[in-house]
Amino acid sequence: MWFTMSDTMWTYARILLKDQLGFKVGKKEWDERHNELFDVVSGEFISITEGKYTNAEWEEKELVKITLRDDTVGKIIVSTAWTSVARNIINSFAGEEKLGKIEMWLYKKAGKNGKYYPNIWIKNDWAKLKRKYTVEQQSELVKEVEFKGKKMRDFVELENVLRKEYGAINKKSQYTEKDAPEVKEEIDVDNSDLPF
Repeated sequence: MWFTMSDTMWTYARILLKDQLGFKVGKKEWDERHNELFDVVSGEFISITEGKYTNAEWEEKELVKITLRDDTVGKIIVSTAWTSVARNIINSFAGEEKLGKIEMWLYKKAGKNGKYYPNIWIKNDWAKLKRKYTVEQQSELVKEVEFKGKKMRDFVELENVLRKEYGAINKKSQYTEKDAPEVKEEIDVDNSDLPF
C-alpha cells in the first residue's frame, strides 16, 4: 500500500522490521490511536536526528528520526532503531548533494546465507540515491566479535561514522524544522531489540 503525506492527517510512522515489514503510520484522535501499515512513505526531506526510546527491559536505546513535510498536512516523523535499514538510510542520504522529495520502500532481500533480510529502497526527487560509503568501506568498519559463544558482527564503529553525517545531511535540506507545524504526537516505537 502507498502512503503520501497529503492523503491523511497522520503525523508519525515507525519502521517495522521484525514480525511485519512496513511503515506503521498513524494518528491520535482523542484517546484512540489509529494505525495502518504501508509499504511506502514519502515527503519533502526536512531533517535527520537522534532520539531515544526505552525497550521492554527498561534499557534506553538509540533511535534514528527522519522528518519529512507536506504542504497540506505538515510534518511526519519516520523512526527506526539502529538496524541495517537505519544504516542504509543514513548512508544513502549522505551520498546525495541535496535532498528533496524522499520516497522510501521496505522489502526483503536475500543474503549470502540464503536468508531474507529487511532492506530499504530510497528515491530522492524520483531518482535512486547514491551511497556515500561503499560496501567495502563499510566492511572495514565492521568488526567480528564473539558473544555468548557465537560470532557476531559489531557495527559500533560504522554507526559512529554515520552519526557524524547528520549535520552534513541536514544542510542538504531545502527546508527547516520551522517550515512545518510541530508534531504533538509521541513516537510509537517497537520495544523489541533487533539483531541487525
